[in-house]
Amino acid sequence: MGYSIAIQKAWDEYAKCKPEPVASVKFLADEYSVDLAEKKITSLACNVAAKDASAILILHYLTVKLKGPPEFKGEWVNFRELSGVEGYYPAFRERVIKPIIKKYGSSPEAILEVLDRLPAKKVDQGDIGIVVE
Repeated sequence: MGYSIAIQKAWDEYAKCKPEPVASVKFLADEYSVDLAEKKITSLACNVAAKDASAILILHYLTVKLKGPPEFKGEWVNFRELSGVEGYYPAFRERVIKPIIKKYGSSPEAILEVLDRLPAKKVDQGDIGIVVE
């Protein structure tokens, strides 16, 4: 599946925020350099380009950070309750929810094994819950 349109749109939205020419952002267990002029996102740990899906998420994150995130209320919300994601839910379900169910559905407590590898912590939410920074 091609991400070229989504990546271009993400770069355009990010550029509208007039960011610094080069930014650094932590994403999961890595740190990335974001170069606006080159339109390039590179892992600082292994000096390789970010995968397209990760690059889109990083750019969206930085754009929201620069625009100013919505007011934090300290409440959990369903993905569908977030503004601007209406058309993304089917993809979110296919790429996020279904793989987690497939891997951990019969053994939900096994998801706690990721706590050693990611900046994550266990929370008392649902049957089993973790928060990944």
